[in-house]
Amino acid sequence: MIVDTLGLTDIPEEVLMKAHRYGEQIGADKVVIGPEGRRKENYVLAFWRGEGKNPFILGAIYSDGSDHLYSFHS
Repeated sequence: MIVDTLGLTDIPEEVLMKAHRYGEQIGADKVVIGPEGRRKENYVLAFWRGEGKNPFILGAIYSDGSDHLYSFHS
């Protein structure tokens, strides 16, 4: 699985590991991780399968350690 950090070098290791683990669990081929908001303490995730133009699941990992995934398919 490809993990794209959009060129960011300061993403915490635990965020990278959690995003990678979620990607493997849901069968994603690629996850893009980016900052959410100005403080850059929270991160948004977008998961892709194959060559699709749009992600099939979005998610977030928050600075307090909580997280959430949002599915677009039933």
